[in-house]
Amino acid sequence: MAETDDTRMTLEEHIVELRACLLRALIGVVIGVVVCLVFGQTIMQVMCWPAAVAMRASGLPVRLLMLAPAEAFSTYVKVCLIWGLIVSSPYGLWQLWRFVAAGLFKHERRHVRRYVPLSMGLFAFGVVFFFVVIAPICLQYFFGFARDKYPLPQWANPIVTMPAGTPAGAESRPCPTTAAGPTVLPVLAWPPTDPIEGQTWIDSADGRICFFHAGKVHSLSAAADSFLSPNLALGFYMTFVSWLSLVFGLGFQVPIVVLVLARTQLVPYARLRACRKYVILVILIVAAILTPPDVVSQLALALPMYLLFELGLLLAGRARRGEGGPGR
Repeated sequence: MAETDDTRMTLEEHIVELRACLLRALIGVVIGVVVCLVFGQTIMQVMCWPAAVAMRASGLPVRLLMLAPAEAFSTYVKVCLIWGLIVSSPYGLWQLWRFVAAGLFKHERRHVRRYVPLSMGLFAFGVVFFFVVIAPICLQYFFGFARDKYPLPQWANPIVTMPAGTPAGAESRPCPTTAAGPTVLPVLAWPPTDPIEGQTWIDSADGRICFFHAGKVHSLSAAADSFLSPNLALGFYMTFVSWLSLVFGLGFQVPIVVLVLARTQLVPYARLRACRKYVILVILIVAAILTPPDVVSQLALALPMYLLFELGLLLAGRARRGEGGPGR
């Protein structure tokens, strides 16, 4: 890579350098995918964490549905491929920077070197912000919406058919009693440490009736008061989380875009400050395109993007003051 301003490469040399950079970036992606396949179980646990938090907070069974025999395998491979691209993206960006830097002056390369680490840090922060804050809140909101807006019809009396041969009045018999009183199941936040055969309890998180049999804990879902059962399919959920994590990582690049536009004078700093209302409109349109068609996800992306735009303006203003220009 050239380090002096008077060094120029021919078109053929540029093509050779571009091919070498792309080949090295592709090798980095392959290595990233292999690493993610090795640690795939940990990645899947991280991906499922927002759903588990939202389900427990909403009183739902902490389960994902597998709709096809090979769905677990295909989803595992797809998620590892996506995260392999994400993990190897810093190396790929570095290779891209090496190719672009050959056509830049020294002072331009200095600015890019300063922004590349910040860009990677903002991307990682955007992904973590989505997983820790946005995803559990959005999922819990959707679960609550399904429960509250689709209740069981109270005016419809359910028809209960008793099995043939059931004695009259059996449906109204009280629960079994002992000498100490009626049978009561304990309510536990966690399964017993050493359960015994037949031990039964109620999970306080989601109201499931759990019992220990044949060395395993089995569970029965409690009767729900909602007409909908908000169960998540594995493939759909992983696609939803993977796509939005990438969108939030890219959305957090707004300060870098503002800095580059202001420092290169492609869009003057004063013009950026004067176009806030148009920036808000563009951010809302981008959030509506990149996120699922619901207001919660769109606002969850649009609000941080606008705050990051203001952060980019603040950093650009400080840079102008540091160079002797007007900061406002």
